[in-house]
Amino acid sequence: MALVVAVLLGPSLSGSRRGMPAATADRVVAVDVRALARGPGVIPVEVGVHIENFHHLDLRNRSFVAEGYYWLKWNQQIQSLIDQGIVQVGNIAELTNQSSTWDSKIELDGSAPRRLADGRWYQLFRFSAGFYIPSVSLSRSPFDTINLPVVLEVKPDSLALQNRKVLLLPDVNAGSDAKGGYSAMDGYRLSSIKTIANIHSYGTDWGLGQGDLQYSQVAVESFFEATFLANFVNWILPLLIVLAIVLLAPSLAPEMMDVRLAIPSTGLLTMIFLQQTYKANLPPMDGLSFLDVLYAYSYLVSIFTFALFLWSSNLLLGLEGASLAVARSRIIRMDRRFQLVSVLGFALVAVLAWCSASS
Repeated sequence: MALVVAVLLGPSLSGSRRGMPAATADRVVAVDVRALARGPGVIPVEVGVHIENFHHLDLRNRSFVAEGYYWLKWNQQIQSLIDQGIVQVGNIAELTNQSSTWDSKIELDGSAPRRLADGRWYQLFRFSAGFYIPSVSLSRSPFDTINLPVVLEVKPDSLALQNRKVLLLPDVNAGSDAKGGYSAMDGYRLSSIKTIANIHSYGTDWGLGQGDLQYSQVAVESFFEATFLANFVNWILPLLIVLAIVLLAPSLAPEMMDVRLAIPSTGLLTMIFLQQTYKANLPPMDGLSFLDVLYAYSYLVSIFTFALFLWSSNLLLGLEGASLAVARSRIIRMDRRFQLVSVLGFALVAVLAWCSASS
């Protein structure tokens, strides 16, 4: 029974960007942008991000809200395009995975770009927006790690790689920190932040016959780990309590048929209710999470316990004297073996499920 449930592990959930369905033509490829920046004709635009706080995490809708700042540094080639009206300062790059605009705010910090000592131009932006989570892996839920990305991408087609070779480069200034003072979230611990440079191709020419344009992109990915104790108490402990009650039922005297039969069925219904409460906060999944596997095994234990009690109740009917004593001893031995096998099976399933989710 343990081995049957352990193989019921599905792939992690994945998704697409900008609300578009996943397709092989739409691709995001990580690149060594510093190496590409040394190529001929490349126009670098340096990007930095500082996220002040995260909140309103909604895994079911795969969204979160973040506030903070991002800044751009560009050379005279981009500034000439701005002076000619070909590109606007606020449109050099966009927050690509922004999920809504009506309740979002992106504003320039200052009325005009500032000239830096090295001759480049600088503009700071403040943002407050809701973001879409492209990929959610819940195979280890409720002890999962959530990646909350803030993605900046070259916006106008005139700045695509096939046109003006504009590359977004992460700001490697040692004095900049992507994490703000209020970036923690209840129930999660911010474990790491990393910045990745990508090239994004949408696999379409937007109906203009201009080919499959490629856009430079910088993603700031913040990884939040679920706190163990809080999630164990909230989600694992209730299941363990109900399962323990079901497994203690065989310790009742075999003559207490009505009580014995009532416990596994009541426990099964309680487990179903607990799992539905847990699943209500998560998006649909293709496979099973770590906790789903534990629930599936617990369902089987409850069903087999009920079947064991049906067998023992029928065995005792009409027996008296020595025959009753023999049957009673046989039932008690079966009950103890079942309890031991069920406990060992739960431990085995938990280990296999965790190892499978971690691989």
